[in-house]
Amino acid sequence: MTAPSGVGAGSRGAGSGLGRYVRLFGGIRPYERSWLSRDVVAGVTLAALAMPEVLGYSKIAGTPVITGLYTMLLPIVAFAIFGSSRHLVVGGDSATAAIMYAGIASLGIAGLQPGTSRWLALASLSALMSAVLLLFARLARLGFLANFISRTVLVGFLTGVGIQVAMGQLGGMLGVPSPHVTVGRTSGTVVTFVDTLREVGQTSGATLAVSLSVLATLVLFGRWIKAVPGGLVAVVGAIAVSWIFDLAAHGVSTLGHVPSGLPQLGFPSGVSWTQAGQLTATAVSMLIVIIAQSAATSRAYAVRYRERFVENDDLAGLTAANLAAGLSSTFVVNGSPTKLVDIANLREIWRLRQEEFWVSLATAAVVVGVGVEQGIILAIALSLILHVKRQYAPADRVVTWDAGGRPRLRPTDPGTTSEPGLVVYRFGVGLFYANAERLSEEVIGLLDVPEPPRWFVFLADAIDDIDYTGGKTLAELADQLSEREIVFAVAEARPRVRRQLDRFGVTAKIGENHYYDTLDAARSAYHAD
Repeated sequence: MTAPSGVGAGSRGAGSGLGRYVRLFGGIRPYERSWLSRDVVAGVTLAALAMPEVLGYSKIAGTPVITGLYTMLLPIVAFAIFGSSRHLVVGGDSATAAIMYAGIASLGIAGLQPGTSRWLALASLSALMSAVLLLFARLARLGFLANFISRTVLVGFLTGVGIQVAMGQLGGMLGVPSPHVTVGRTSGTVVTFVDTLREVGQTSGATLAVSLSVLATLVLFGRWIKAVPGGLVAVVGAIAVSWIFDLAAHGVSTLGHVPSGLPQLGFPSGVSWTQAGQLTATAVSMLIVIIAQSAATSRAYAVRYRERFVENDDLAGLTAANLAAGLSSTFVVNGSPTKLVDIANLREIWRLRQEEFWVSLATAAVVVGVGVEQGIILAIALSLILHVKRQYAPADRVVTWDAGGRPRLRPTDPGTTSEPGLVVYRFGVGLFYANAERLSEEVIGLLDVPEPPRWFVFLADAIDDIDYTGGKTLAELADQLSEREIVFAVAEARPRVRRQLDRFGVTAKIGENHYYDTLDAARSAYHAD
């Protein structure tokens, strides 16, 4: 969730000791009195929008409804003290709530049911475990891990979670029984959904009418009356209708009595180290989602409001927030912009990068069909595969010149030359084990022709690194060109790349005199030869 606050950028001083990891009130200081009125409005608006949401998230988490409100008490204060983002607000979240629910349900503990004190204790334990992992991530400066999940797969993952949550709520919207967790197993999302559809004949007309009215209200205000929070209107309206027409008497299930008072503080009771170990995979999954979602949200608002954003700084606030959640009888919290399925972003991905759209869709399908944790693993794997794929097939080209002397890039078709007797080959990315063979094949294809060139110039302006495989491949190419009596020259290599070529023995094979600072210098040397 994000607060519509309008404050400006904060300042951070360099600290020492603990101050290197924690900066108190970093997202608030400095503060001007003129901001107070706007921030009060922002706070009231946030509460109006967030309170109905966190009540729903408690249902997704399988915890008592009051615990949803608890996520907006101590955790949000803890983040305000220890966090750094002015716009990131932590609280209950659908994605982490769904992951936590699946993890606790998979324990297979006899008599364990959602809504019980034992379930809540395990939920609080999962929040504490997330806090420990977030603290480790902060100390180890692992905020950069958020960059290893692309926006494409993150959209797909969150879409899958949204669909999963929506499918799980169908029974409640129709007023029909939904399958519950059984000892030793959990029904998959699809199986649960199908089981719910089998009971559709028992649909409560009054419940369905309320559900459709709420959805219509959200759509109406979300599209055409955006100045008024539709969620708040729906909740207030539903309460009024329920009270006036006594919906409970007509078969509509209501929350009933919501306990008042503050949360009970302390370490969750009735949990063991064994259960903590069993929840480790769940906590790691939540850690990844928390880092990815909170970083994406903070970064987006930092760009919008021209603020300084450091991913690692927010980890301290998220650590404190989850520690507060675990010690105040509630579940894991997160800073997230997600509201279920992101159709707009899916459409944009389809329009701009259809290849990545299918990756996003595959991620969503795994989350829905297999599970949230498996979806996270796939999301990370696909992100890395997409990156390697782009590096594996870079835009390699042969540089040519037109009649006016302007450089042009042509495909690396066999036999292509820059001009008679000369081939200038430009490799578009860093050279590493996955694309080294591609480079070797393309170069040999350019040279293995009836009339091979006299000079081969390797334009290295786009290369920022060469690994062992890449270096040995270039050294082998140097030997092959030497056997063919073709001059091997390198142009526009960065100092770091030049040192790497020295270490891999390429320089010793081609000679110091065949390095050129510019392509024009290499071309002039060819003509002078």
